[in-house]
This record gives sequence, structure tokens and C-alpha cells, in this order.
Amino acid sequence: MDDIEIMKSSFTPSASPENEHLREQPAGLPRSLVALFAIASGLSVANVYYAQPLFDALGRDFHIRPAAVGGGITATQIGCALALLLLVSLGDRVERRRLMAVQLLALTAALAAVALTRSAPALLAGMLGTAMTQGLIA
Repeated sequence: MDDIEIMKSSFTPSASPENEHLREQPAGLPRSLVALFAIASGLSVANVYYAQPLFDALGRDFHIRPAAVGGGITATQIGCALALLLLVSLGDRVERRRLMAVQLLALTAALAAVALTRSAPALLAGMLGTAMTQGLIA
């Protein structure tokens, strides 16, 4: 046996019963559903960055200095981080269907607040709330 074959055999688990747990098990989800979840997660995370091309328009509409407009993106990133830190564990403690319904209602309220806002602080608060709730749904 050459060195490469020895290395391969040393890293490959044998088919013995004690190594049975090392074999890959199928996930049980169809590939199309996994793809749908991946796309939904990617689009949800992308929401954090959708406002970047709108910085100039946001600054003009809300009378915010160009240097301060980045606070909107910062608010959404902070919202995602806070959701991961504080709210994700609710899935282990609260019935998931009810949790999803509450999150969807909260997201709807946050999006409506962002759409109707007239001031910069309310915009930032709405973006923070949107990021916290939409990050959990994905």
C-alpha cells in the first residue's frame, strides 16, 4: 500500500457497527423545500442592505446629514443582532405557530410604521423593529 492509500484508509470510517453513526443520514426534507428556505433566508438577510442605494433620497426626504443616513443600516444590523441574541430562544419556549403569528403581526406593524413615518428617529426605530421581527421569521 502506498502512502496515499494509507492516509485515505485512516480517515475513512469503516462499515463496522460502532461507526454506523458516522454515516450521513438524509435530512428528510425535499431539495426543493431546502432551496426555498435558503432563498427566503438570503432575501431576508438582504433586507438589511436594500436601503443603501437610497441613502441620498432618504437624506433629502428626512433632512438627515449624509453622514448620519448610515444610521438606518446600522439600526437594521443592530436589530438583527438583538433578535439573534434576545428573541431566537423563544422558539424553544413558546409554541411555534403562535410565535410566528405574533412575529408576522409585529413585522406588519413595524413596516407600517416605517412607511408612515415623518421623522428620522421614528424611521430608525421602525427599521430597528423591522429588522428584529423579519430576522426571526427567516
